[in-house]
Amino acid sequence: MIGVLTFNSRERRSADERLLQVILDIGGQIGEFLRRKDAEQRLRESEARFRSLADLAADIYWEQAAQYRFTKISGTHDKLVAATRGQIGKMRWECDYVNMGEADWTAHRAQLDARQPFRDLELYKMSERGEPLWIRVSGEPVFDPRGSFLGYRGVARDATERKRADQLLNLEHR
Repeated sequence: MIGVLTFNSRERRSADERLLQVILDIGGQIGEFLRRKDAEQRLRESEARFRSLADLAADIYWEQAAQYRFTKISGTHDKLVAATRGQIGKMRWECDYVNMGEADWTAHRAQLDARQPFRDLELYKMSERGEPLWIRVSGEPVFDPRGSFLGYRGVARDATERKRADQLLNLEHR
């Protein structure tokens, strides 16, 4: 029960069927309004939790349409957002990553065409300031309620420091 409406009168009257039906209709509409407002509040809270979790889990969040073209890139990591800003409208393999060859891109496209999720794809490019930038990307396919493929969404992290530490460790071991 969401609430109770009471109607009082000083005079005793016989039941009026039309009035009772109107009251039931109004009560039903009020109840529906309250249920909708509650659902909207829960949705806002869920979206806020998702945004917070995405910010903790990654430096940027991205989305691609069904043709694998980037439609959205957002995040809190200024250097990474700046380095990927120009990718809107492009496919990942149309961007200037220098560590991936044609065979690598063919394998990645096959994975996307199979609608499979991918994890920790490492990409290398030079930043706008000419600094090396390693990006670790993960994504998953998105489908509508009918099962139609809509595209991909995912996250990316700046992996430059970790990559640099790995290179120093390898150099030390050699």
